[in-house]
Amino acid sequence: MNIRLSSVFFENIHPLHPFLDRHEFESRAFAPTLQADLANGVSWTALYYTVLALGCEFDGGGSFAPGDGEAWSLFKVALDLYPRVLLLNTDLLEVQVSKAILFLTLQKQSSKTDSV
Repeated sequence: MNIRLSSVFFENIHPLHPFLDRHEFESRAFAPTLQADLANGVSWTALYYTVLALGCEFDGGGSFAPGDGEAWSLFKVALDLYPRVLLLNTDLLEVQVSKAILFLTLQKQSSKTDSV
């Protein structure tokens, strides 16, 4: 599932908002050390789940409305970590997380406006 959602993100969303290096992201996301990386890196974990949430939402896995499907569940993980990301040094990873979460927020707002 994670490979599919990552592919959906990089094939459909990333061309419009190219803020990640696909090779670098996927080599870390599909590495045997993924669970350890997720347990030890707040910024990485937030970015990972944000990319999956965006891929999931694009692939029809719900929306970012609270409680609405798998996309929300993935986004919620990243959203819960985001305040901790803001307290960290501003390295490239933190900027990428901020960009990804901002994009999610804009998608959520766009969905609300489209339904009006």
